[in-house]
Amino acid sequence: ATADALRIKKIRRSMKKHSTADISVISAERFSTIPPESIERTLSNCFGDLVSEISIIHYIRPHFGRAVSAYAEQVKIGSTDLSLPEFLDAAIQEKRYHSARRIQKWRDVFGPAYNVRIMSRNVLVNQDVVADFFTATLGTIPANWSSPSQVNASLCAEGTTYVRTLQSHLTGRLRALRHALGYEFEYLYNKAIPTAKRTKLTIDRTKASEFYEAHVSDAIEVDRILGG
Repeated sequence: ATADALRIKKIRRSMKKHSTADISVISAERFSTIPPESIERTLSNCFGDLVSEISIIHYIRPHFGRAVSAYAEQVKIGSTDLSLPEFLDAAIQEKRYHSARRIQKWRDVFGPAYNVRIMSRNVLVNQDVVADFFTATLGTIPANWSSPSQVNASLCAEGTTYVRTLQSHLTGRLRALRHALGYEFEYLYNKAIPTAKRTKLTIDRTKASEFYEAHVSDAIEVDRILGG
């Protein structure tokens, strides 16, 4: 609780420092793992009546893309030493990437202030998440908008294999070290290897079918909630 209070104070100081801005943005991936009731309570305590002017923008990935991206990230930082099929088996067993109930809870708490955006290039504005975010926030972007260079791109199949081997030699070492090494490896690898020479992470047809069957009902429910 003390750490949370300090973070809130830091946010408030930053917003006060930039008080002439028309819009303030608070961004954190971990928001989606916190109960929305706690978020709403914290926002109310921090901003009072201004909470009614807050909009929640939540980006979600399609189930398989989210699972593969999570796998690449966790291998990179040494959080898992599983193969991709083993990782997906665990995700299926735990229903780790089911989203419908979570989305409904957020909608129940924040109502129309809660907006879901799909993290898929074919539906993003200009096929770019930054352009999409500013469109959702500001309503439009300049006609001459130039998308920023892509950063923090997930490792490809080969890169994931290399960093998985590298992390296997660091078992038991400090987490901060493993994180730092993983991010540095990703940066250097993606800088050195042209995109055309990178292979996407894939799985065989049988495992893909198992993953599909385990998530199709949740995907249908997410579409229903979002009015798709």
